Order: sequence, then C-alpha cells, then structure tokens
Amino acid sequence: MLSTSSQNKNCATCEYWRGIRSVSSNGKIIEYEQKGQCTSARSAYKGKETSGTQSCGHWLKWNALR
Repeated sequence: MLSTSSQNKNCATCEYWRGIRSVSSNGKIIEYEQKGQCTSARSAYKGKETSGTQSCGHWLKWNALR
C-alpha cells in the first residue's frame, strides 16, 4: 500500500474516490491502493480509473477525515 498525508488534496483523500484506503489511528496518514475510480459528477475523471496521487478542481475532503 501507498501512503499520503490527510492534508493533501488528491484522489486518495477525496470523498469522490472509490479505492481501497484506510486512515491511521492518529488521522494524519491515509494508506491506499494505487488505483481507484472517480465518482464526482462534475469531474472529467468521472467513472475513470485514477491514481491516488491524481487531483482535480472538484476535490472534496473524504468524510472519514472530518
């Protein structure tokens, strides 16, 4: 698995990203599989496979990080 900070605005931390991921016990690190699918209705990536490191202008903080 890969990891990223919960502060990064990329697919792995986005509410619209559907990939395997989990939040560390301190809530600061996200572990994720490299690929997932975007479900944002407004994104050009909708329905497409994206990398957890990818980003777009329709990012919304993943609900698990609130």
